[in-house]
Amino acid sequence: MLLKTRNEITFLEFELLKDFKNLHHGVLCRKGGASDLQYKSLNLNVNPTCNPQDILQNFETVKQSFCLKNPVLAKQVHKNNITDITPKNRFEAFECDGFITSYPNIPILTKHADCQAALFYDPVKKVIANIHCGWRGNVINIYNKTIQKMKDDYKCNPSDIIVCISPSLGPKHAEFVHYQKEFPKSFWPFKNEMNYFDLWEISKDQLIKANVLEKNIEIAKICTYENSEDFFSYRRENKTGRNMTFIELTK
Repeated sequence: MLLKTRNEITFLEFELLKDFKNLHHGVLCRKGGASDLQYKSLNLNVNPTCNPQDILQNFETVKQSFCLKNPVLAKQVHKNNITDITPKNRFEAFECDGFITSYPNIPILTKHADCQAALFYDPVKKVIANIHCGWRGNVINIYNKTIQKMKDDYKCNPSDIIVCISPSLGPKHAEFVHYQKEFPKSFWPFKNEMNYFDLWEISKDQLIKANVLEKNIEIAKICTYENSEDFFSYRRENKTGRNMTFIELTK
């Protein structure tokens, strides 16, 4: 990934997406905002113990810095609901864990702290998706559902789709003591001897089984738990802020 700075906000771009001129994307780090304490500083999620005015200021800073006009956000619920976004419905209130659109100038956003934000792009059909996937999303295989929806609704070919996964919880800190109840047996080969799972490899395996080409998959492999200066982590802090990942088609 490429580390960049804009108006004091640090952010990352994916190597597989950076050269598409009709694509605007970024994974925002936690520097460059107004929040304090455990939410310092670019927290983009309202929490009962944080200052909502700081969140509003952070959103305005992000929108102005990246020219995001009327970005689309959802209440994320750790399920596999994926919403198609159009100019007609973009201002509605959404409760889902993913967006897909083929319309330009509609930035779609995901908030995350340890969970994966996955950006999908079909450069042939000009379709994008932004998916929020925690371990529950892996269990219900939201990635396969995303690929299937892109096939059915947008006539995408999985072999054309590029998928990029944000910094997220790494294998040294993804402990699941009750994995026998929480995970299907197909996940168990991704466990080490101490009940830690490699969620990055689980996601990659699910994408390949959905017929995404391995060469079209980029996983950041940056652990949010280990990188406290740049990323919020629910596992590390419990009461914490949220990073944000965005993608937008441009004309």
